[in-house]
Amino acid sequence: MSTLAVKGERGVYVRGVDAWPMSSSDEGRLSLVGLGLEADGISLAGRRAARGADRVFLEAYTAQAPQPVASLEAMVAADVEPLDRAGVEDGDVIVDAARGGHAALLVAGDPLSATTHTALRLQAQEAGIAVDVHHAGSVLTAAAGALGLSHYKFGRTTTLVTPQDSYFPQSPYEVVQENRERGLHTLVLLDVREDGSFMSAAEGARLLARLEDEQGEGALPDEREVVAIARAGRGDEAAWRGSLAAIQELDAGEPMHSLVVPGELSPVEEEALAAFATAP
Repeated sequence: MSTLAVKGERGVYVRGVDAWPMSSSDEGRLSLVGLGLEADGISLAGRRAARGADRVFLEAYTAQAPQPVASLEAMVAADVEPLDRAGVEDGDVIVDAARGGHAALLVAGDPLSATTHTALRLQAQEAGIAVDVHHAGSVLTAAAGALGLSHYKFGRTTTLVTPQDSYFPQSPYEVVQENRERGLHTLVLLDVREDGSFMSAAEGARLLARLEDEQGEGALPDEREVVAIARAGRGDEAAWRGSLAAIQELDAGEPMHSLVVPGELSPVEEEALAAFATAP
């Protein structure tokens, strides 16, 4: 591969697959790097940033990484340290690693889709650490595009979590109801459980039906049209369009899955859904 040597304020840097200087600080540097939705979804700039880091972490709980840790390590030429929810939300391990050096956090999808990562960015900046962000593809945009639905016609996104004893948030129902009243589509993200398992489209549809049983306001009857999308942004992406009752019986295969509750469809959106989503 050809390289380009460039002289900057801090010396001579070689531009190729190796590190490329971003923002820096005497206090250190943190790179937030999106991995995208598929194995080669990381940007070239993000890859360079990760390869130049002293320590590389992987956020391993909000979504499934598009490739295994061993493959990530080969890509960034460094050990990759997976972190659980507590490790990222606390932030101290990452910030301490960045202080006086350079740390990178790899995140499935886009690195700032989750509020946890924004909080980490703020924490680092408050410590005087320079932060650079390398965006990548996210289900928040890929799902709409894959189904041919207008991004401008989506309302608030919501997440279904696995019920725990008496804990079963009702907010997803309220979000769907509010969006439908405005003619807007709803993207419903599905839980990534503490044990690393993933909620399926069928499980999510059953929880939506349970919410209707508990709320009873008619936002999600059995005949309500719902779209399930699996592995958005990957080569084996697939989508199904059917009633809420039918999606409850769907086997959508490998994770990750999401649901979309359509609002009012334009003629183009109707044609696109008919072409891009099959019957369950």
